[in-house]
Amino acid sequence: MKTMNLRSKPLMTRTTILTSSILIILLLLAGCAVKRFQPAAGDYLVEDRFAIVRTDSLIVAIRPMSYRSPNNSLNTDYFSLFLRIQNTSDKSIEVPQNSMQILINGKQYSYLPLNYLMLSQPYDSYPFWPDPLNPLSEQEKSWMQREEDRYALVADAFSFGELLAGARKEGYLFYDDDVSFADSLSVNVFGQRVNFVRR
Repeated sequence: MKTMNLRSKPLMTRTTILTSSILIILLLLAGCAVKRFQPAAGDYLVEDRFAIVRTDSLIVAIRPMSYRSPNNSLNTDYFSLFLRIQNTSDKSIEVPQNSMQILINGKQYSYLPLNYLMLSQPYDSYPFWPDPLNPLSEQEKSWMQREEDRYALVADAFSFGELLAGARKEGYLFYDDDVSFADSLSVNVFGQRVNFVRR
């Protein structure tokens, strides 16, 4: 007659429970995976998650893309689009400020101006007396990183205005964070709608 080892049964049960728990956690994580906005099919080209719109004198490439400052010290509670515009004509073109509106379920979102973004960032005047003999304190390093990120934000933001013949402009446009929660959105690119969906 066979004897049953009573110690192996609890070990098998613990192993089964542990394995089941790990599988459940992995399934939950897979279900919560971040879905990115992808261009939907339309009257424009799609390449490397960019929607590319061509007009008679411009090539516009646009895609939702998170903005990251070099030191990650800025408030990033905004939805951002990366925009690249190439002037293919032989004369300067004015890029109007109202040319990149987002539409979600009939609601229109305009980009946030750079001065609003700058005012929403924490700012301290330099409160430290520099000591040339001592290395920088943590407070001073933190302040310098925030200042570096503020300058980077100015440099990385898209600037509307004159686009010279044959020139290219690129940068980020920032919108209200409510846009981040949409499953789909349309961007009005010089009167043509470009659609993005989460996938």
